Amino acid sequence: MLFKIEIENYASFDLALVQWYDFRYKNNSRRLYKYNCPLLQITNMYNIVPVESVIELVQIIQRAEQENEYFVNIYKF
Repeated sequence: MLFKIEIENYASFDLALVQWYDFRYKNNSRRLYKYNCPLLQITNMYNIVPVESVIELVQIIQRAEQENEYFVNIYKF
């Protein structure tokens, strides 16, 4: 989610609300990756960050027929 905060007679800030992911199986090092992609789960942790601090966007793909399992697409074209 993107939003802008403007402080009258001072400045404006472009901000993004970011929801974080973590490894799905943190205690099993053999299951951290599948198909050479990180196997993730969504967390309930959010941060607000300046848009300018975002370095690289990543594509997150839900694992088919699995609940709360996602991949980071490392095979971008």
